[in-house]
Amino acid sequence: MTLFRGVVDSIENCVKMRTKNSTLCTIQCAKSSECLLALMNESACFHCFYGNLTSFERIDSNYYIALKVNSRIKRIRKQENNKQTSTSLSTLVKYSNPSKLVMPFENSGTCPSGKYNLKKCDKGWRMFLRNTTWICLKVIVDNSRMLDGTEADGLCEKNGAQLSGLDSEKERDFAYEKAPELVESNNSTGIWIDGRRREDCKKVNTGTCNGTTAFDFSDTTLTQKGGYRWNEGEPNGYTETPPQDCIFMIIKKITNWTGNGFLDDLAYH
Repeated sequence: MTLFRGVVDSIENCVKMRTKNSTLCTIQCAKSSECLLALMNESACFHCFYGNLTSFERIDSNYYIALKVNSRIKRIRKQENNKQTSTSLSTLVKYSNPSKLVMPFENSGTCPSGKYNLKKCDKGWRMFLRNTTWICLKVIVDNSRMLDGTEADGLCEKNGAQLSGLDSEKERDFAYEKAPELVESNNSTGIWIDGRRREDCKKVNTGTCNGTTAFDFSDTTLTQKGGYRWNEGEPNGYTETPPQDCIFMIIKKITNWTGNGFLDDLAYH
């Protein structure tokens, strides 16, 4: 962490912490994988998270900033010049092209005076850390109808994005928070997420073909897959003809589907 006087673009984008102790405020931020900087004065401590700030500035101020300076703030997977499309898809997607959040003082550990602009996700997208890579996620739908998995996958690629999954519980919570209102608009029942059943797992459900391990994933940033929580008895589509090869998050309860927010395996078509 490097310490200096300064301000952020909007303190409303930061979270007020319980502690007022500047040392504890700094330590807690340093230990949090999501905290970019701690903003402090004599009476308050705020934590400002990656993706929530547009800029910060080193100037004379009543606030002190304790800023993380390490390699983790270098990478954010984000497509430049993103264009909003009028028809999107029932899926969870992420930007696919890498760019960098560059701090000119990373090597020296000091922060020259001036304003620093930060990379952030576009409106409606949220930033998450996967290992050492920051990504932007969003749930989007086709407002006219529910798409099958093949259509969802193809439209992701056409729009410069990539079908993604749920690497953590926080990503799962985000998807489940955003999806209900969206799927209601096109009378669908859920969203597609990354995962295609392995060829050697299309007839068996034991050993390395059990649960999430039965699937391959196109998104190479999915390393933990901690948000893949299956509905009771799922995945069980290996017994079907054709096999249910793809992964679907249940959002709206229908007959025989009781696990809202949980996963089921479905056929792509």
